[in-house]
Amino acid sequence: MELGQAIPEGLAAMPPGPGLGTVLAGIDLARVCNDDIDEVMLAHSRQLSHHQAHMFAAISEVVHRRPFAGKMEIRRGALPDQYGSDEIRFALAWNRRAAEYEMSLAVTLVSDLPQVQASLCQGRIDRTKARVFAQHLADLPEAQRTAICEAVLPQAPKLTTGQIGERIKRLILELDPAYYERRYRKAIRDRLVVAYLSENGTAVICAEGLPAEEAAAAWERLDALAKAARRDGHPGSLDQIRADLVLGLLDGSLHGLDRAGILRALMARFAGHADGPAAGNDVDKPAAGSPAAGRPAADSAAPGGPASSGRAPGSSPASGNTAFGSTGSGDSTTGTPAADAPEPDAPAPEGPVPDGPAPAGPGTEAPDSDSIAPGTSGSDGSGASSGSSGSDSDTAPDAAPDSDSDSDSEDPDSDDQGPGGPGSGGPGPGPGPSGPRPGGPNGGGAPTPPPEPDPGPPITVRPPRSGHGTGAGKTAGVGAPAGVGTEVRVPLSTMLGLDQRASELPGWGPVPASAARRLVARQHRAQWRWVVVDDHGHLLAEGITRHRPVPRNRNGPPGGIVELHIPATQLATLAAEAAEHGGWAKVITDIAEQYRHHTAQDDPGAALDDRPEARFPHAALRRHTEVRDRTCVGPGCRTSSRRCDQDHTIDHHHGGPTVRAGLGPLCRHDHLLKTEGHWRLEQPEPGRFVWTSPLKRRYRVEPEPILPPPITPVPRADDPRFDEPAPGPVYAEDEQPNLHSPDRGPPERDDALPSEGTRRNGVLKTNGVPDTEAGTGNGLDEDPPPF
Repeated sequence: MELGQAIPEGLAAMPPGPGLGTVLAGIDLARVCNDDIDEVMLAHSRQLSHHQAHMFAAISEVVHRRPFAGKMEIRRGALPDQYGSDEIRFALAWNRRAAEYEMSLAVTLVSDLPQVQASLCQGRIDRTKARVFAQHLADLPEAQRTAICEAVLPQAPKLTTGQIGERIKRLILELDPAYYERRYRKAIRDRLVVAYLSENGTAVICAEGLPAEEAAAAWERLDALAKAARRDGHPGSLDQIRADLVLGLLDGSLHGLDRAGILRALMARFAGHADGPAAGNDVDKPAAGSPAAGRPAADSAAPGGPASSGRAPGSSPASGNTAFGSTGSGDSTTGTPAADAPEPDAPAPEGPVPDGPAPAGPGTEAPDSDSIAPGTSGSDGSGASSGSSGSDSDTAPDAAPDSDSDSDSEDPDSDDQGPGGPGSGGPGPGPGPSGPRPGGPNGGGAPTPPPEPDPGPPITVRPPRSGHGTGAGKTAGVGAPAGVGTEVRVPLSTMLGLDQRASELPGWGPVPASAARRLVARQHRAQWRWVVVDDHGHLLAEGITRHRPVPRNRNGPPGGIVELHIPATQLATLAAEAAEHGGWAKVITDIAEQYRHHTAQDDPGAALDDRPEARFPHAALRRHTEVRDRTCVGPGCRTSSRRCDQDHTIDHHHGGPTVRAGLGPLCRHDHLLKTEGHWRLEQPEPGRFVWTSPLKRRYRVEPEPILPPPITPVPRADDPRFDEPAPGPVYAEDEQPNLHSPDRGPPERDDALPSEGTRRNGVLKTNGVPDTEAGTGNGLDEDPPPF
């Protein structure tokens, strides 16, 4: 056993500067023991940030200096010199784009954000975090910059860049809601689609300026369709299927097809790609249970053939439709349910949800299913994962991935806790095909061969209904009902029009109040949750309400969650004045009554812990941990809790109870980190977690505020640009459009300047952000000569 050298005393607290640099220069990294190597890395990071701050200060000074100074003379201007970036460019042998960006970042930090520059110099934040502040705050008034820095900088050392950006965006929105709303509407007015070839020769198609609430709904729809294809035997990863669906929906190749036709088209597209598997490759073999394998499949190419027993996205038990146009179990022409099918408004029996890979998507930091070895799952060693992944599992044959309620019931506000549901402890497929292996309470399981898939009872493809066939211009079954529900979190006061606080699309980030109101108005069949918080925004109580401000529309998109946030002090006021809020009165009254009943109990949460021996959490307990923890409890992870596995902190087969203090959401990556990566996880009290790395470093995860306290608004002057109409065509009718991204140039191209932008303090910016990659059009070659 090799013994390492001890690091100098007090290295962890040593501030950056010449002294720390001297100490670090004397440390031989190869001889530092495992217990101390993290501290040495952190010390180097502090020192690097310190040097970076001084580098920014030097760059800022260079671009402010004026030419033709005499010997030993200092000539400095108030603004950066017009050609100051070229001084940097030639001195450091950078291309012009890099020099302009570094100059812009340096001037912004030194001149406009001295607080951020000081934190960088002190080693409290690094360059990447400083850049996030600069990108978001560069064009804000000084009062707004100061308010945001005071609110975010103290927590920045422990936040990731994504968390910092999300907090800044929320504060910008709440500091001046009217300005943000006008900017938001202007961006939507300027929406566009761009297409270009990337450096590897493949194509990129992207849309910009989309309404956030509509884009979130579109993503949920795409995700649900991809999961349905996976359940029907598609061998590709979810990312691959999503990409093929986007291309097929845009090029028309999937137009008018039923479910079986869409699956065949996707399989053909997958097999015909340039990266298609070679002949004889295992990947080229038919998926188990697929039509090509000769086994009962999730859907058949011919009417009356075998198909999946589960409802696909966009379906409902009442209608019998599936996402791709096939029916549920029962008669194929009349829609009569089978004998064991639930009544339209009755809870359906629910089995344990298999532990499928957490889907990739906005804010998702888990890998796709193809990144996990076959036969491997995030298990806690009992032959099943330490929690169920909820309704988002793409491998769940009996779960509707669009259903955000906790059962297959048509009633989204039902807490289905009957026999056979999660938490019953009864037999059923576990979340993962792993068996036990030696290890501690948070150990994992060694891979074992997965069980054969259950094809389920056969279903048939229903003929298109009137107005929904191919002649109607819709994809059969895909458009009825249109779309799927989405999850939105919004303060109740904002829904009542009392304020304009930021709302949230989990995994996406904060959105304006108007966008949240529009989204809630479309959530006709979503589950409505209420969350009462204290003055600091932390959870006091939660539940679901069956009341709505307007009558429910059973024909709306299925699934979705509306989560209403209410401070306890505000709830009392709203309840006393409920009659003044029209249709919302019954919602407010119901929430107030439920909260009163909750606070009257000696142990309000005892009912949640009534099944500690159950293998899976029941619906109410799963909902409680989703609301309490908000995201994956891995340090810095922002994956929405609804898209995570419900993990037993102490593995269930080691005696871990299924209670509030024993559960937490983990994305698939962090679940495997715990079960396979030798990281230990503890939960000393409900909602507070402590991770211990293999190098024995501890990381605490404290609960984030559900509804952060409001910030005092700081309005700014109106911007006349927001009243400008959308830009017109940039090419003549007989010309081809420019299919290259307007903000991307060929690699190393150094002869183009952006076509749009402003100079602030002599620094080129586009839409208020330092322009990191100048566009390809309207460059110097297109400008008139200066003489």
